[in-house]
Amino acid sequence: MSAIPSSHGVPPCFSSARQYRAWKSMTVRVRPGPSEFCEDCTPEFQRLRIAQFRCLHPGTTFHRGADGFLDGIRPGCRLPTREKNDKKERQ
Repeated sequence: MSAIPSSHGVPPCFSSARQYRAWKSMTVRVRPGPSEFCEDCTPEFQRLRIAQFRCLHPGTTFHRGADGFLDGIRPGCRLPTREKNDKKERQ
């Protein structure tokens, strides 16, 4: 069974439109990568939302970044540390 579709542009993993707007307002200062809101997810929250059919990207995996923070990376998106390493290799 697939996830509940987004309602008015609000991903189903968010509890409310207000919560999603709060997250979006923070992206002005801290720009998420291509994994968008999944980048701020956690494995525990992902499991909960998958069980509730409220996860749009259940294939998201979690990796500790160079900064020590856990990042959710959607399938097909590159790990931030790999992007940094790729730039160093090209120089």
